[in-house]
Amino acid sequence: MRSRCKGATLIEVLVVASVFSVMLAAIVGIYLSTVRAERIIAVSSDIDRTLLAAVRHVDSSLRSSQLIKPDDYREDPQYTTLLELRALKLQPDGTPVVTAEGLPEWDVPFTISFDQGDLVRMNPNTRVLATLGPKGDVRFIRPSREMLEMEISMEKEGVQEHKSSRKATFEFRLFNQ
Repeated sequence: MRSRCKGATLIEVLVVASVFSVMLAAIVGIYLSTVRAERIIAVSSDIDRTLLAAVRHVDSSLRSSQLIKPDDYREDPQYTTLLELRALKLQPDGTPVVTAEGLPEWDVPFTISFDQGDLVRMNPNTRVLATLGPKGDVRFIRPSREMLEMEISMEKEGVQEHKSSRKATFEFRLFNQ
């Protein structure tokens, strides 16, 4: 009589091991590409958040102020990195101060400028509105009396030397002119 051994042959073990190693390599590849994509998205999202914060700060300053400079909308407008504004004078309860003629009163001027990678508001004290880094840039141009354009760009390097950059132009309608 012949006895039967229960077990796997060497060929069967090699086939299972090779299928397992191919599946493991595919899973590791998918995992690494997911981690890489997450890092790319994180850097891009950080750039978008920084740019939008800068735009929101400029927009809120323009809504409650009168733009003094740049004032070259009549001739050939030039790009500048500096805005000069006059804020609306407010009473302690937050309502605007108006003259007897019904016109708003304006406070002392302040500036918003781009300096060494930072978008800053200079009042008596300096406040950083957004940090764009050494490769960031902000330029303003006033093509007409009622419009201001802001060109903003930023580049950031993430983990494992991944670089991402954005460049955008925003237009602001000036109401207090």
